[in-house]
Amino acid sequence: MAQHNLIEALKNLVDTIAFSYADLLDYGEQLTDEHRQRCLRVCEETIEYFNTILLDPGTTIQVRRSVQAHINQLNWFADQFSRLGNQVVGGDLNQGIKWKDLENAFAGNIQTGCVINQRHKDPASFLQASRDIIINKVQSVLRDLAGLKVNVELFCTFRKQEDVEERKSLSMS
Repeated sequence: MAQHNLIEALKNLVDTIAFSYADLLDYGEQLTDEHRQRCLRVCEETIEYFNTILLDPGTTIQVRRSVQAHINQLNWFADQFSRLGNQVVGGDLNQGIKWKDLENAFAGNIQTGCVINQRHKDPASFLQASRDIIINKVQSVLRDLAGLKVNVELFCTFRKQEDVEERKSLSMS
């Protein structure tokens, strides 16, 4: 039960940031750079906090997977807050996707990263664009390692009209 409560509390933190992002979009031209920077800092600090949970040896696998999914979302929001201020790090404003290395959710020789969607609205076009960046990353890792197992998880939000929103997750090994 405590594990479920922790997962729910972490989800609520991410949801608060999601609501803030939606509110910022409504402000448009009235949005100050200071406000954007504050929201970006909140994302970065929350990611740091979530990383401490990942590194705790007492954290269960279920909590680790949930935290990793939330970190992926927070990285997307951080990227969006940066883009609102036209301050993009690691790419340009016309780039459709970007790779971000993340803290490892599990011990050992495991590397974790995520592809951040910056403009694709159609899942098929996002997956097609992501293909090359993922293949390049895998080939880069294979240069240093003899073997590799790749695990891919898709975290996205599907929207049907403005009044229906639901998060989905897909995991493949």
